[in-house]
Amino acid sequence: MKKLIAVLGVLLCGIAAVSYVGLRDTGDETSSQGSRVVRQIDVGAGLLTIPNTAAAWVQAHPNDPIADAVSECIASQPQAYWLVGNAGDEALPVGVDLAREQDRTLQLVLYNIALRDDGINGKQGAEDLAAYQEWIDWVSTELGDARAIVVVEPDALWFVDRQTPSGAKRQERMAALNYAIDTLAARNPNVRTYLEAGTTSESVTPERMAELLIEAGASDRTGFAVNVSSFAPEPNITDYAREVRGHLIDQHGLNDPRWVVDTSRNGNAEWDFTWCNPADREIGVEPGPVGSADGRDANLWIKGPATSDGDCGIGRGTVGGDFLAEDAARQLR
Repeated sequence: MKKLIAVLGVLLCGIAAVSYVGLRDTGDETSSQGSRVVRQIDVGAGLLTIPNTAAAWVQAHPNDPIADAVSECIASQPQAYWLVGNAGDEALPVGVDLAREQDRTLQLVLYNIALRDDGINGKQGAEDLAAYQEWIDWVSTELGDARAIVVVEPDALWFVDRQTPSGAKRQERMAALNYAIDTLAARNPNVRTYLEAGTTSESVTPERMAELLIEAGASDRTGFAVNVSSFAPEPNITDYAREVRGHLIDQHGLNDPRWVVDTSRNGNAEWDFTWCNPADREIGVEPGPVGSADGRDANLWIKGPATSDGDCGIGRGTVGGDFLAEDAARQLR
């Protein structure tokens, strides 16, 4: 009976199942690719689950027919906390304390660089390089020796060639990214940092992304993150990440560049590159460490399932980050 309940739970959650070549269990086991030995990243007792918008929705709608399923399948999964340079950042110490108490790994996204969203919502992010560096110093101090996976600045590299193709502004952006990863590497021994590296929509080629990653400070110590807040299906995003990794090795001399992928909303095998609330999205693979020989360190839920990307210009009436109960009801079939 317990096995039957477990199977029904998986079907209810609608979470995609994917097989990987590599490690899935913690410990001292290794797999190899040629002479390269791959060991799963150390996340302590696991990824940390923190309060999220799905959990808040369940609390506000305890008697809704899908409340139990949302609680079990979405709200209880570890998701990333976004630091965006406003008052919400003040909750970071709470997450850090939980990570220490539970010996778990906090997932964070740094999203406060100048012109962070291509100007869609006006001038957002830190005012200048000095302000950004001061903010990074604060983040680093709060993290201390806590375990964390940190994704650095979604869209910062994806947009850089069209936002700041040359000159002082471009230099400032690259200096900001380098400062973020260098500071975390120097001061936070239990933090693993990944520069955000786009998705498969072809706005930036894998070869070009590898060049930008190197310019921003990627190394064998600092990896890259793909599909953040996006929807590329598993085979496509895996191919993209492997191509970026291949260029980092073959053209830029890295030995073993590592990567993570946002799988929260990519369970649908089709995607037409619509970036704002595309139709018929599905929940992807559950978050957790992977440790595969192709460089994948982990699957993460960086922007949770059934989370809005905004009004999308169609009058849907949602704000980015809202939990979409109607989407969750369809996905938790």
